[in-house]
Amino acid sequence: MPATPLQRNDERRKLSDLFRKVLADAMEERDQRQDFVDRPEGTELAWVIFERYQMREAVNAERAARNLPPVPMEAVMRVERSAAGHSDYARQFAWGCAGLAMGES
Repeated sequence: MPATPLQRNDERRKLSDLFRKVLADAMEERDQRQDFVDRPEGTELAWVIFERYQMREAVNAERAARNLPPVPMEAVMRVERSAAGHSDYARQFAWGCAGLAMGES
């Protein structure tokens, strides 16, 4: 029997909590990653790249557990851009990543 919308929302909320923890752990390393990295898209701080990478790894681990194919970095970047500028950036980013992990975004 497929999950109800309430069950799916509860599952997404739990995943979002997990991804907020992943992001918080990655954020604790910001002071170690203050260098700039030249990329084809432009120059970025190394901690931005690291946090994005950690989130993609966590999303793809959840997707693998669900027998879903991995998402590319571009999908995580899209979710991150939609969270940028929000006062609750970490929560928005984690929520979007939870949707990616569940195959909803």
